[in-house]
Amino acid sequence: MEIYSIRPSQTFQFRNNQKGNSKPEIAPHPQKNQPVNFQAVEEDVKGPNFSAISMAEIREIALKSFDQGAIDHDTFSTLYEGLPMHAIDPAGQVIDLSDVSETTPFDFRSFYEEQLQIASSIGDPRTARVLGAVVAFLNSSPVV
Repeated sequence: MEIYSIRPSQTFQFRNNQKGNSKPEIAPHPQKNQPVNFQAVEEDVKGPNFSAISMAEIREIALKSFDQGAIDHDTFSTLYEGLPMHAIDPAGQVIDLSDVSETTPFDFRSFYEEQLQIASSIGDPRTARVLGAVVAFLNSSPVV
């Protein structure tokens, strides 16, 4: 019956490694007072590009943000409901949005900023508040 020490020793590791390898597998210990060099890892923290994103992608981002508590229900429903067939720009011209599908890239940031400007100018405080939250969400870098 052999009795082994609970503490590993170099000789024990060397004896077990002699069967197939003549070198012991001992990791060198770092010396104390030696500076540790860290290398910065660049992460893409910019978030999605809301000036060219599809309706399906913005719905997915809105759902994740709502589930995480980053946006309220009104902001979520505004982003999730989709675009109307026609809208009005700040100059009063009708914009045809019927060709925007679920997969078509669209500039949601500019669209909602213009809609916020219109709601503020006509004196609709509830819509302006909701659109302000939407624009703030689109201008921030959400966690995706």
